Amino acid sequence: MKMKFDNIAFERVFFYSCLGVGLLAIIVNPANPTLDGPSHLYNSKLINYLLDGNQFISHYYALNRIPAPNLTDHYLLALLMTVFSWQLAEKILIVIYLLSFSLLFRKLLKQWSGANTVFSVFAIPFSFSSFYYLGFYNFCLSFPLLFGMLIYYHKYFTGAGNRPTGSKYFILFLLSTLLYFTNGLAFLFAGGSLFLLEMGFPTNIRPFLRGKTKWKRILLFFLVWLPGLLCFLAFMAMVHTNPTYKRIPLHDMFHWLNVIKTITYSASDERYTRLIAYLVCIMMAVGIYNRVKKLGARKIVDYDFFLLLSAISLLCFILVPDDSIVGMMSFRFSYFFFIFIVLWAILLPNNKIISMLISMSVIAIYFTVLFKIHQPIISNLNKDLEAVEAAGKMINPNSVVLAKDYTNNWLLFHFADYLGINKPLVILENYEADDGWFAAKWNNGHLPNVLINGHGPNFGYYNMTCEPSNEKKAIDYIFVYGDYKDTIQRPDAKVMRSILSEEYKLIYTSADSNIHVFSRQNSVISH
Repeated sequence: MKMKFDNIAFERVFFYSCLGVGLLAIIVNPANPTLDGPSHLYNSKLINYLLDGNQFISHYYALNRIPAPNLTDHYLLALLMTVFSWQLAEKILIVIYLLSFSLLFRKLLKQWSGANTVFSVFAIPFSFSSFYYLGFYNFCLSFPLLFGMLIYYHKYFTGAGNRPTGSKYFILFLLSTLLYFTNGLAFLFAGGSLFLLEMGFPTNIRPFLRGKTKWKRILLFFLVWLPGLLCFLAFMAMVHTNPTYKRIPLHDMFHWLNVIKTITYSASDERYTRLIAYLVCIMMAVGIYNRVKKLGARKIVDYDFFLLLSAISLLCFILVPDDSIVGMMSFRFSYFFFIFIVLWAILLPNNKIISMLISMSVIAIYFTVLFKIHQPIISNLNKDLEAVEAAGKMINPNSVVLAKDYTNNWLLFHFADYLGINKPLVILENYEADDGWFAAKWNNGHLPNVLINGHGPNFGYYNMTCEPSNEKKAIDYIFVYGDYKDTIQRPDAKVMRSILSEEYKLIYTSADSNIHVFSRQNSVISH
């Protein structure tokens, strides 16, 4: 009984304690700013304004009717913000992601060959990935769904005597459809992965079927994925995606693998994540040695399925141009590679003492990074957020705002979108409305022709990839983020300086002179 406590209860306490610490780090922050997070929150709020019939917002924006594979987080945030503040809504979304990622990662390990679950803590650094800090919420949410589909399929569709019922196929269909609207790449990856299992690889999971049973299952499997595939084809036909084929240099790719780039937040992380990469290699080397010693070099086992998925991911990582489709494809495939190679390495037979030492080392390294590097950055970003919100009080609702970022800080690139979360504003430079694969888009053909000094988007100070109406609208406010004294000396700000001096009046300067708000001179400011 004591041995059972040592081996099982301690491991469980270790995992849930580490998970609790990670979640607590999110909960205690006033907000959790990310690169794209402000844009997602702003555009999610636009959904609520549009559904509520706000006439001002409806004049400029419309809901995207294209079945885009990138909608789940926006509608979930929109739903949460009908009940909670945006800060709490975002925290709930993040907690749902982090909790489901770690728990389903652990469940997947337990289901496949009864793995040494002490390695479950690997889920924590991989859930706090670069994509999380980039604010790629849909991409992040797709992995718990992917894990869930693998768990569900393995339980109800594999095994020689398993005959799934229609209800099981229907649930699989619901999961696949939800996965499609969360992330298109994960949807395609899940479909290809489960098709391998359906066709009988590895054969010790489910022997290859023959005759009518085989073709019936293949047909039903195809029908499960057909709606998502049709939506994907419609999306590709209707939405313009990146036409370029820029590739990442091979030496950069090797560096990404060497430091597990997909779990870094800043350059300072790499000396720590490289240590995690070395520990993964040690874990893999010990596991391969034990497996060869136990089973021989040629025997295929069920968890080799994850090795195959990692090999496919690595091949895509090398061959698929980084800038194709929606961009950052190499980076995305490298994350798939690491997730699956780590799953495979964990499932290899390993010594329990070594497993515990590696797991404790990985979590100690990651928590050092989290609290020494990441949390101080988040704390500083919250101060920047407070400054943006204070400046936003000077801007009236139902206004058009041009935001110019001169901070040269990539983390602040979309911070001006925080202005439009608590009041209806049209914030120019809305890349989500431009792209066409998000929930809100410009109201093409109906929105006014927004002008600055008599010039529209072609002037170069903002983008608006749509066809405006004949109505003309002057920009109400200009929000300048950055050192204004430095900004007015920049050659590229010469025309902006002229516009500000002739047509706009300075109405607000932050205490650190990092934020300036200008109002069009005939605008009336109410407080």
